Amino acid sequence: TNNSGSINTTTSACCTAPSIPTANAATSITATSFQANWNNANGATAYLLDVATNSTFTNLVTGFSNLNVGNVISTSVTGLACNTTYYYRVRASNICGTTNNSGSINTTTSACCTAPSIPAVNAATSITATSFQANWNSANGATAYLLDVATNSTFTNLVTGFGNLDVGNVISKSVTVLACNTTYYFRVRASNSCGTSGNSGPIQVGTSSCCSIFIIPKITIFQTYCLDSTIIVHSSVTNGGTAPSFTWQQRINDISNWQNVPGGNNDTLKLVNQTAGIQLRCILKSNANCISPQTVISDTLTANCISGSLPNIDCLEDFLVVPNPNNGLFTVKIVLSCPRKVGFRILNALGQIVYQIEEQKLSGTNTKKIDVQKLNGGVYFFQTVIENRSFTNILFINQ
Repeated sequence: TNNSGSINTTTSACCTAPSIPTANAATSITATSFQANWNNANGATAYLLDVATNSTFTNLVTGFSNLNVGNVISTSVTGLACNTTYYYRVRASNICGTTNNSGSINTTTSACCTAPSIPAVNAATSITATSFQANWNSANGATAYLLDVATNSTFTNLVTGFGNLDVGNVISKSVTVLACNTTYYFRVRASNSCGTSGNSGPIQVGTSSCCSIFIIPKITIFQTYCLDSTIIVHSSVTNGGTAPSFTWQQRINDISNWQNVPGGNNDTLKLVNQTAGIQLRCILKSNANCISPQTVISDTLTANCISGSLPNIDCLEDFLVVPNPNNGLFTVKIVLSCPRKVGFRILNALGQIVYQIEEQKLSGTNTKKIDVQKLNGGVYFFQTVIENRSFTNILFINQ
């Protein structure tokens, strides 16, 4: 027969294996892992990784022998031993072949470490009808604590939000939104980057009885010292509970914003280098049982510090305490150009009222003879209240 028609074809283009990649120093080194790194090799479509515990690569790490990691230039090597030297190398590959080995890189995992010890738990405090404070001791090596709260001692009935709760590196935590008159259990574990301890022993705590009647917390504040630009203000609290918290605030006038006073978290506040007319108030947060509301704010107190001159109070023309020092017998002179309610009180160094004359309406020139000879000798604070303003003098009693 005659020949068929001819067909022509061209073989694929010639190709070569990629260039040998350059291995770089390891990064992200921990006690059990590191990141192996290398440069991109021309023509590579994948990289093959070896990791070993010796430089001749005869002791290869399980799972890291000729491992195809894909077309990447780094990979995480995990499941290693701590404080151990490892070696790694790579080869580049494509459909045309695989390169020789790169140079090897050696790196040592971080020092071995252990999980922290089991923390010891302490009795709950600040117990109310709906909350309590869980407490525990610090555990060596801990950087955080994990808290469980449950309604049974086997911790199968965990309280929502309090199962394996990471509370940070603290030794107490407020547990809230609980049911009244109910038994709860809590336990903690200590943790760090090396692991987590076992559970502490459980602590049992019962919330307070359910409330049928709610009480109202209250706070009042008053100056106990106000002289030469130094102000000392005390608070008096009703229904504050066993551990009330205080936040003092100040502002310069009626239209400015309230600002928290740095360090103002006690029942007494001392301010220096202040000007007359500064306004103060205190926010009380009570932890008493059966209270509503939990947080209340005191009335505003306007501090009128005197610095050798008469305080700027409407209608006040003159004021004098004589003699001072005295033996507990002295006279107060006050001159008012218009009728005003005026009261007097004496406070000791603790801010406690030890003598008081209730407010009464005065006008013109008035003198009051005061006998407090029963008081011990010492430094006291004589406070004058005119309507809603007050000022304080130091009173020296010599016995």
